[in-house]
Amino acid sequence: MGYRSEVSFTFVLTDVNKFVSLLKLKKTSEEYDLMTHFLEHMYIEKIDDVEYLHFHVEDWKWYSDCEALYLNLIEMGRDFDENFSASFARIGEDTDDIETSTWGADPPDGPYVQVHMELNFNKDKLEPIETKEEVA
Repeated sequence: MGYRSEVSFTFVLTDVNKFVSLLKLKKTSEEYDLMTHFLEHMYIEKIDDVEYLHFHVEDWKWYSDCEALYLNLIEMGRDFDENFSASFARIGEDTDDIETSTWGADPPDGPYVQVHMELNFNKDKLEPIETKEEVA
């Protein structure tokens, strides 16, 4: 933590617009700048009767004050909506610096972390190693 990360979370709330209004009121506190930056990266999505609040950033300096504000948002969500749920994912610069968590009885499916390997060679153009011995 404290270096560049990709961070994403999704909240499920019964009234996302009202919750966002509460977050905007929080901008007047000591966390003004950080809350403003959080809000600049939040998006609302409505699918059928479900309302989502998404947050996603890349190359973000995720310091302890970011984590504290995020956990504060979780508490606000729990206080705001008895059916609140959330999913969180953060990938840091180090290969073992991956953090995921969920809250609530029915957390949303994403974000999630998928780790995969990319090759810097084309396997189709390589000569395979023969493992069978030739008999003379």
